[in-house]
Formats: sequence, structure tokens, C-alpha cells
Amino acid sequence: MSRQESVYQIYYSYILNHTYSVLMGRIDKCMTFALLLLGSTVMASAGNAVVIGFCIAIIAALQNSFKPSLGFEASRLQAARYLNLFTISEDLDDAALAEQKINIQLDDVSVWSSIEAIAEYRADLTLKDKSSKELTYFEKFLCLIC
Repeated sequence: MSRQESVYQIYYSYILNHTYSVLMGRIDKCMTFALLLLGSTVMASAGNAVVIGFCIAIIAALQNSFKPSLGFEASRLQAARYLNLFTISEDLDDAALAEQKINIQLDDVSVWSSIEAIAEYRADLTLKDKSSKELTYFEKFLCLIC
């Protein structure tokens, strides 16, 4: 693998983790806001308390099952590590760069596959000035959110 490909993979991994971190953070904030809003409507006796309570239970179960805040934090830390490696990549020789990249990859988190296409598209635009990647409508929607 050439040095250029290694630097591209590092930047791609940074974008991938950063995008996933932003998405998970926004999902967690939306769920928390929905819980606060629905809890307030129960306290204000506005609406059907049973239906609102059911919605609160569903959102709380989703939040506890998928734990988007943990995904947010793990991806944020990985993105920072990849960005740091990308920043100092010019100062490292090929062997040291490969070793540090492998060490960082040991802690990678799994991300949504639709975000991988977004990260590839953004990395191509940044490092190659153009991208041959065509995004689907769902991926374009995720681009707007992230």
C-alpha cells in the first residue's frame, strides 16, 4: 500500500467516525428532547396520559437499548485520534504511520453502512477534489443531518 493510500484511509476513517459521532449525538439529543417534552405534557395534563406514557416508555427503551450516547463518545474519540494521526502523518515514516494506524484501528467502532458512502464521498472531495461516488437519497438525507 502506498503512502498516499494510507493517508487517504486515515482521513476517510476520520470522516467516518466524525460523521457517525455527529449523527449519534443528534439522535441522542432528539430522543432526550422528546422525553422531556412528553414528560412535560404528562405533568401539564395535556393529552392522553396513557398514550404519552407509552411513547415515553418506547423512547426510553430505544435509548437504553441502542445507547446512542455511547456511540457518540466512542466515535468522537476515534475521530480525534485519526485526525491527530492525519495531522502528524507528514512527520512520520511509512512504518511508523502504518503502526500507529493499526493501533488506532484496534479500537474502531462499527458504524452504519450508509455512512461509509458519505465518508468516502467527503474524503474524495477533500483529498481528490472530485468524487465518482453517487449517493442515494437516504445518504443525501444523512449528509444534511450530519
